[in-house]
Amino acid sequence: MKDKGKLILTIIVSILTLISIIIIFNSKKYEYTIKGYLVDDKSPDRILKVYKEGKEVEFLEIRYKDDVLLCTSKVPAVYYGDIKDIKELKVILKNEKEVVAKIEEVE
Repeated sequence: MKDKGKLILTIIVSILTLISIIIIFNSKKYEYTIKGYLVDDKSPDRILKVYKEGKEVEFLEIRYKDDVLLCTSKVPAVYYGDIKDIKELKVILKNEKEVVAKIEEVE
């Protein structure tokens, strides 16, 4: 009877360990982030800046994940309401590489 209880406990611990490992490996790590800054005190617009590991990087465009253009580096301002519920955006970097960036904070 004791051996059966140990076997069940071992199986439960193994399953929980496996689930934990799957969750850890599937959690998304973002190399790129986007921060939004106030244009001024009265405007609902935000200036978007892209960062790689905390350092600002140049970009060509920021797009929604469905490829709809949000802004360009020449005019990086967007209406706050256009991004307030968005968690990720696609960024076209200066070298034309496409990356997915997490929206980290918007003032």
